[in-house]
Amino acid sequence: MVATVKQALLAAYATQLDVLGDFGLTPHKKPVVSPATRAAATLKAKATRAARGTMGKVQKAAITAPVTITRATATPIKSATTTPAGSPAASPATGASAPPTGPANASPPPASPPAPATHS
Repeated sequence: MVATVKQALLAAYATQLDVLGDFGLTPHKKPVVSPATRAAATLKAKATRAARGTMGKVQKAAITAPVTITRATATPIKSATTTPAGSPAASPATGASAPPTGPANASPPPASPPAPATHS
């Protein structure tokens, strides 16, 4: 409980040294870091960034990958059953459709897949 009151007083009156002195307290001192320690920390941080390949947002924004976009070509699928223009199936006035001219289980030829886009 005493530690809690001490912490509250230090937080409330950190800039008012005379009030802290009335309670018999002194403010926390900021630790002094030597220039050699700072230099070692800087070198260690740079080595870590180089080892991990990390970079800042400006360096990340400067990186661009060359992208080549090619238009994919698609070949239309041709129907297996086609009717000539003069056949009865082509005239809607008769109301009857003609039987298919090819075999009953004929399937259309397989379509070739479109060429994949290349990204480099």
